[in-house]
Amino acid sequence: MLSEIKTVFWYGEQDNTEDLLWNTLRQSPVPVLDTWKKPIIQILRDISAIDELCAQNGAKASGQERIIPIDFVIGNTQWGGFSLHVSDDDMASAVQFLLRSKRIAA
Repeated sequence: MLSEIKTVFWYGEQDNTEDLLWNTLRQSPVPVLDTWKKPIIQILRDISAIDELCAQNGAKASGQERIIPIDFVIGNTQWGGFSLHVSDDDMASAVQFLLRSKRIAA
């Protein structure tokens, strides 16, 4: 279930931030394939697109960013991460849209 806010942090440089993000998003009960990672993340990063898709599906549009990057320095050390505000309805709306528009295939 993704309806709670989830935050992921890491220390130093991280080359696989999109993989960390995807592994967190995959915790949704909405079934997804790894090949869908880029288009789903792209839609979830677009506030107006995901809000419109949610509204079309009868879900509540939040009007807020779903994926918020976090970057900060403590001492001389770089920290990074992201905060997710993604609901299961967001995931379902994105997947349904992408399947209907044939941008992803099952």
